[in-house]
This record gives sequence, structure tokens and C-alpha cells, in this order.
Amino acid sequence: MKLKGKLVLGNMLMVVLTMGCLSLSQWLISSYYSDEILEETATNIAENFTSQAQSQAEQTVEYLSEALFDPMYFHDIDNINSILEPAFENKDVIFIKVFDANGLIVHTGEDVVLGYGSNLDMPRVQENVLSKQENYTEINSSALIVARPITMNKTRLGGIVMSYSLEAVKGDIEKNNTIIKDITDSSRSYSTVLSIILTMFMCLVSLLFSMLLAKTMIRPINQLLQHSKRISKGVFLVSNNIQRSDELGELALAFDRMDSSLKQRNEEVEFLAYNDPLTKLPNRSQFIQCLERCIHRCKQSKEVFAVFFIDLDEFKRVNDNLGHQAGDELLSEVAQTLTNSLKKMGQMTTKEEPQCMIARVGGG
Repeated sequence: MKLKGKLVLGNMLMVVLTMGCLSLSQWLISSYYSDEILEETATNIAENFTSQAQSQAEQTVEYLSEALFDPMYFHDIDNINSILEPAFENKDVIFIKVFDANGLIVHTGEDVVLGYGSNLDMPRVQENVLSKQENYTEINSSALIVARPITMNKTRLGGIVMSYSLEAVKGDIEKNNTIIKDITDSSRSYSTVLSIILTMFMCLVSLLFSMLLAKTMIRPINQLLQHSKRISKGVFLVSNNIQRSDELGELALAFDRMDSSLKQRNEEVEFLAYNDPLTKLPNRSQFIQCLERCIHRCKQSKEVFAVFFIDLDEFKRVNDNLGHQAGDELLSEVAQTLTNSLKKMGQMTTKEEPQCMIARVGGG
């Protein structure tokens, strides 16, 4: 073979070997970082979704345990049913059981109370809630169990336990993981093919272009990873700023929508935790917090304040004669009237704490 042929063959072999090494290196780097990011993203999404579901379930049970003080004390089954009924509007709630201090079922949220008077038969719940009077949370592969004691003035009245399905959460996690995996696989294949085509013309240009392409594909995934971490920390309504017209753009838009949805759900749960769902007035918990702040402020400034209790005369007669629906409407109307009056009064004050507030602290 002549020298020209050897040089041509040597150059061809060098190009082929260089192309192969560069393509293999690019594929290994892309695979490593893509798999690492995919794993971290999937883990963060799973933790975030599960944490959000646990937070929602715990806040719901916390609110119900506080709302059941009076009904449990007076053994008001109808009021217990009316308090539990809104919680079952959430399709993820498997069951809710209210039990007394002896571990006997008082109510299950059904119109016909099934198992009334029977043993709860949940040893761990009974031990923590009744014996230790502690909150109890248990997470398994398919459901979340949350229990809270119901006490009044350190008197044990019983407890409440709710089972919250994680199937919907698992489904959402699986869908997001599938989308991310498909996008990552698609990006990896596209990057590899494009890298091979380009390296056939120029090895150095191929290497630079492959690095740029990998960076272009991995950057939005990193942004989505940071977005998921922000959501897991409770930082909402911060856009990922990904403007794309492909699947990554659709995924980024889905993350923004999920962000807004979780923010709205958190606000709704927070509102239910501190406000009465019927009258929209601050509940017992928020009223007590405001009262404590007023006491602390008045001790420092040596001022005085008063607590004014309002009772509706003949309210029981309205419930008995016109039904609970009419009674609820009456409570809502009275609450709105008082709220409007306080808004007018509030225009004349500039203090840090409101001079007056209204709250529903009694039973319906």
C-alpha cells in the first residue's frame, strides 16, 4: 500500500476512533447525569406529594378533633355527623371513626352509624390516643392513618382516627415519573443520534455541539428539580421560567399549574384550620390566639379589654321547627351582619391589633 493510501486509511481510522470515543464519552456523561437527575426528581416529587397529603390529612383531623369537643361532651350524634360530613367530600378519605374514652365507636360519618358501641380494634391508635393522649400518624404503602385525642380541660373525651388513601398520590407520582423518564429517554436518544451525525463531519465540532446539546437538555430538568424542591419546602408561586414549545415546556407548565393548585389547597386547608366552615368566622383556636395576644399587650400597656359573648335566643326553636338548614342560614346571616358592622368600626382604628373581633366558639 502506498503512503497516500496509508495516510488516508490512518486518518480514516483516527476519525472513526475519535468519533467512537467522543460518542461513547458523550453517551456515558449524558446517561449518568440524566439518571441521577431523574432519580433525584422522582424522589423529591414522591416526598413532596406524600408530605402534602400527610399535611392535608393532619390538618383536617386536627380541625375535626377541635370541632368535636362540644358534640362529644354532650354526646350529640347529629352534630357529630354534620361536622364529619364535609370531610367525606374528599374522595381520598377511606373512613373516619370517632370513639369514646373507652375505645368504643361513637360515629363513623355514616347516616346509619355502623358498629356503634363496638370496639375500635386499632391497638396502636388506642394506645397513643387514649393511653398516652398523643397524636398518632402511620404511613403504609397504600394509606395514611392519622389519629388525634379529643380532650376538654385535660379531660379525656375520646379520639378520632382517619384513613386517607394514597392511591391518587401514587398515581400522580407515577405519571410524573413516567413523563420525566420518557422525556429523559427521548432527549438521550436524540442527543446520541445527533452526536453521531455531527461527529462524522468534524470531531471537535461534534464534541462542542454534544456538550451544548446535553446542557440544553439537562438545564430545564435541573430547573424543574429546583422547582420541585421549592414546592417541597412550601415556597409556592415561583415560576420555573422555562419557555419551550416541546414536552419539556409542557412539563414545566404542568409544574406551574401544580404549584398554583397546591398553593390553593394549602390556603383552603389553612382557612379551615382557623375558621368555622359554616359562618366563615374565626374558630376557637384563632379566637384563643387573639385573646392571648390581647392579654399580653394589655399587660404591657396597662390597658383593659372586654370579651363580649353573644347568644341567639330561641335558636333551638328555629332548629326544631324549621330544620338545621334554616338554623345554619340564620347563623350565617348573623355572622355576616356582625362582620359588616365590625368592618365599619375598623375604619376608625389604626392599632396593630383589631379592637374587636368575632368568632364562633360554640356548637351549632
